[in-house]
Amino acid sequence: MCTRTMFCIFLLLMKIVCFESTNATLLAQTPKKTYLDTLLMELTLAKQDTNKVNLLYYIANAYFEVNPELGIQYGQQGLKLARELDWEVGEADNLWIIGRIHWKNGQYEAARKVHQQALRIHEARKDKSNIAFLQESIGQDYADDGKYTEALQQFDLALQNYNTINDKISVAGIYLLKAWVYGNLGNTVEGVNYDYKALQIFEEVGDVYGMVIANSNISQRLVEEGKYKEAIELNLKAIAYLKDFGDQENQCNFYIEIGTWYLAQGMYKEALENQIKAMEIAEKIVDPDLIAGVQSSIGKIYEVQEKLEAALDMYIRSVALNRESGDKRNLADLCTRVGNIYVQLQQYNLADQYFQEAYQLLKELGSLDLLSNYHLSVFNRYNRVGDWKAALTNYQQHIFYKDTLYNEDVTKKLVQARMQYEFNKKELASQVAQATKDKRTADALAHQKRIRNLVIAGLLLLLIFTLILVRQRDNIAKEKRRSDDLLLNILPAETAEELKRTGATKAQSFDQVTVMFTDFKNFTAISEQMSAQDLVNEINYCYSAFDNIITKHGIEKIKTIGDSYMCAGGLPAANTTHAENVVQAALEIRDFMLEEQKKRQAEGKIFFEVRIGCNTGPVVAGIVGIKKFAYDIWGDTVNMAARMESSCEVSKINISGSTYALVKDMFTCQHRGKLEAKNKGMIDMYFVEPLGFN
Repeated sequence: MCTRTMFCIFLLLMKIVCFESTNATLLAQTPKKTYLDTLLMELTLAKQDTNKVNLLYYIANAYFEVNPELGIQYGQQGLKLARELDWEVGEADNLWIIGRIHWKNGQYEAARKVHQQALRIHEARKDKSNIAFLQESIGQDYADDGKYTEALQQFDLALQNYNTINDKISVAGIYLLKAWVYGNLGNTVEGVNYDYKALQIFEEVGDVYGMVIANSNISQRLVEEGKYKEAIELNLKAIAYLKDFGDQENQCNFYIEIGTWYLAQGMYKEALENQIKAMEIAEKIVDPDLIAGVQSSIGKIYEVQEKLEAALDMYIRSVALNRESGDKRNLADLCTRVGNIYVQLQQYNLADQYFQEAYQLLKELGSLDLLSNYHLSVFNRYNRVGDWKAALTNYQQHIFYKDTLYNEDVTKKLVQARMQYEFNKKELASQVAQATKDKRTADALAHQKRIRNLVIAGLLLLLIFTLILVRQRDNIAKEKRRSDDLLLNILPAETAEELKRTGATKAQSFDQVTVMFTDFKNFTAISEQMSAQDLVNEINYCYSAFDNIITKHGIEKIKTIGDSYMCAGGLPAANTTHAENVVQAALEIRDFMLEEQKKRQAEGKIFFEVRIGCNTGPVVAGIVGIKKFAYDIWGDTVNMAARMESSCEVSKINISGSTYALVKDMFTCQHRGKLEAKNKGMIDMYFVEPLGFN
């Protein structure tokens, strides 16, 4: 269960006012489809008045989960009628639900624009309750778009209005949202503080759902820290709340989540026990979606235990239910899983049937993570039967979709190179085997004819074998060299050598390194004005320049995440000049971007503006991943560097006090003030420029 999703559902239940008490009862007691059918039937009899505006709004809301496109259509009909009737409240309500559906579809900017229209209506009416609610919605639009500063501003505005009208439940809701944002910013302490603030309010007013959500949020953070026992105890407490409230659906969700946490610890018995508890509830309330979800979860437990027949049975049952419900994403994932198990059972025809169904769904959905998993499963299928070309093609597709998600093109090339190397070896073995067969046939025929021809044929074949072996050996060596070169593009040389030598690497602790983050201002808005190819070309051009600059200064590139570039000085080989090197590189990157800005402005083109943040301190470094590894670093030092960047101004370099202490005599530093930081108190920040800069 996703706590974030649960909270949003809870928020909708808190905020949406049912249009009649009878319909409110119907919503609580009748399955969604029946409720929706009832609304649609009432719509055919409705007059062109405010009641119809409300009815269109409720239909749009009912379609929120099952068919967002239809939801928007009905919302737009309600909006149009409200404007014809000059009814502002109905106009604002339909604007809100249209925006909420945009939000659900990931169209955050479109959602903000619509919600801001609704906000202006309520501001004109001076309706503080709805003003706060719209500010809260806009804050969520910003937060899910990754614009956390703007989100927190909106949440604080909503908080002021909710406090003014003494709406404690909504205040607690804002605390939960702020906790989620701070968690995404890496400030776990602040996030948990807000979760506990929310929990305190919910306990004061006796709000069961609020207590459940707050406890669930806290449990999620405990899981992130590996504290499964404490997280499970909180979920069991939440289940106790729900039992008192009679909410069986969410009891089921919590048991599913507990089972998933036990599975993550390898505790299969406990994982299965909790999934069985979930199944008992799902079957009791006759909820096909929940039953399908539990069947899928039980299937995963069996699959991990390699109980393939049992896993297959659960997955196929879940497939049937998802076909009925029309949940295409879950169905595509399950068909891939079923196909994968049939591959392990060597029933390839059945595997292909399910793979084909999964692929048809994924073409429609365009889900990158599921496409990546699908092609990996199909790769395993062809790899098992020795169809190396089809296996290679699917592995390349798996890597392509994986890298589209994580922006690691170099890793893709590395894996492709290694796959090509393995493919060449297998092709060579096949060619040699065929050539040997041909030789024996030729020898037999030659022996029947003339001994001399046999000798000549043998010599010719031997020459052919030699040429093939030499050529393939060269190809293999060439691909291995390319693979090694690509490996060095991902990992530091020392780490790469250790990995090749031993097959593993050890994590290292560094007492002091300097970490740099860069980020482009308004990247999302600017990227929408560029074609996909132009955007990729521009980012590649900038990052290539960054790579050259940091390489010159002996700095290690760590990774890129979208428009964020991360590097560090002082590792993997420790040195005493890391802070100076990183700050000098930061200045050169900033100057490069300013030069590019001038060029593009002169040409009338859009341009990127950069923010840079640096921090110095201890980190842990090592390789993560198995199928696709990467060199990465962790620690508060990294989080603080990210905070320096997010607190920076455009075309500036913002450094922390720890970095300033090492470079203050080498650069001109301007003290900016202090920033509240995780477990650190108030942290000094400085803008840095070349020495002598005024």
